[in-house]
Amino acid sequence: MQRAIVKESIRLSYGVPGKIPREVPEGGATLCGSHIPGGTMLSMSCRVYHHYEPYFPNADEFLPERWLDEKSAAEAEKHFIAFSRGSRNCIGMNLAYAELYYGFAYIFRKFEMIQAADMKDRDMEWHDAFVVATFGHLRVKLQKVQN
Repeated sequence: MQRAIVKESIRLSYGVPGKIPREVPEGGATLCGSHIPGGTMLSMSCRVYHHYEPYFPNADEFLPERWLDEKSAAEAEKHFIAFSRGSRNCIGMNLAYAELYYGFAYIFRKFEMIQAADMKDRDMEWHDAFVVATFGHLRVKLQKVQN
């Protein structure tokens, strides 16, 4: 379940929300049922892709269950581009996953209560500055596990 929560969290967050351009290889490609000729420049952000209903049903909802079933997880993985794909994918992807799993495990092992503290919608609004920049800060209250 931890893997599913991390994958779904990454799907709904945007490390690089801006558009990353790619050139269609010689011979062209098929994208969403349309033929794109070779040499064409395309750009799409992972936010658009990760909210595309045919690939991620109920795309605006946090549904880690989509990553639990082997068949649906394999299908979702084909369309998961948070770290980009191919020769230009993120070289720090494995380190990022390790840090996320470690942080996730630490928080849920050491704290028994986690709750948002005085958050306003504006705190979580963001703008594209190549890397996401929020207008506020995430504030939480934590209660340590009693030993």
